[in-house]
Amino acid sequence: MEAGVLSSVLSVFFVIHSIAASASNASHALEDPICGRFKEPFVFWLWNSTAGKPNPDRLKHNDNIKDISLKTVDGKILRGYQLSSSRKEDVAGYLLVAQGNAMLADQIVDSFSAVSNAGYDVFVFDFRGYGRSEGKRRLRAILSDYREIKNYLDTLQYKNRSFYGMSFGGIVLLDALQDDNMDKIVVIDSVPSTVSDRGCPTDHDPINTVSSLSGTSLFIFGDQDRVVTRKASLELSERAKDIAQKVLVIDYFGHPFMDGNANARMNMIREFLKFNQRSPNTTR
Repeated sequence: MEAGVLSSVLSVFFVIHSIAASASNASHALEDPICGRFKEPFVFWLWNSTAGKPNPDRLKHNDNIKDISLKTVDGKILRGYQLSSSRKEDVAGYLLVAQGNAMLADQIVDSFSAVSNAGYDVFVFDFRGYGRSEGKRRLRAILSDYREIKNYLDTLQYKNRSFYGMSFGGIVLLDALQDDNMDKIVVIDSVPSTVSDRGCPTDHDPINTVSSLSGTSLFIFGDQDRVVTRKASLELSERAKDIAQKVLVIDYFGHPFMDGNANARMNMIREFLKFNQRSPNTTR
C-alpha cells in the first residue's frame, strides 16, 4: 500500500475512533452518579425494586393507549405510553407526566383519563433503567432524558404545553424546565424542598430550580403526606408563593397514588389545565 493511501486510511481510522471514544465518554459521564458513588446506585436500585415489573397487559382494555419510545442522546431507548385525547379533532395540547421514583408508566397512565377527556394527549415514560426503559438509573441521566422528551414533544407543535411532576418526578421536571421560557402550564405535586440533604448537588434542589420557573404553575401539597412531609416541603411551598405561583395545601391529601385520592387529583389537574389553556389546536 502506498504511503499516501496508508496515511489516509489511518487518518480515517483515528477520526472514527475519536468519535466513538467521545460518544462513549459522553455516555459514561451522563450515567456517572452525582449523589454519592455507592449511595445513588443503591437508592435507585431500591426504588426500582419497589416499583416492580412492567405489565403492559393491564392496558389492553384501553384503545386510546399506544406504546411509544424515544432514543436518547447516548443511545438508550426510553419506553412509555401515550394516552391519546378522546377529542380527536380538537386536541388541546400535551401533558408530560413525570411519576414518583417507585412507579412505572403502565401503573398510572390509565389514571389520566380525565385529562385525556379534556382534550390532552398524555405522555408517560418509564424512567431510564426502570420498567421497559434502557440505561443505568442515574439522576443526571434522568434529568437529561426529560429535557430530550420535552424538546421532542415541542417539535409536534401542540397548542398547549403542560407538565405534571409528582414526588421525584417534580424534582426532575423543575430541573428540566429551568431554561424553558416558552408558554406552559405546570403542576408540581408533593415535592421536597431539597435533594442536597441526600448528597446531591444543591443546584438540583427544587428550592433553587423553582426560582427560574416561568409560565402558569400550581403546587400541590398534602397535610397527610407521610412520604414527603409538610416539614420536608414547607420551604418549597413558601418559595413558590414568593414567585407568585399558585400553592394549594390539601388537608386530606397524602402522597400521590398512595392516598386514595387519585380521582380528586386528576380532576384538579384537568380543571387547572382547562382554565389556563390557550384555545385548542384544531389542526392536529
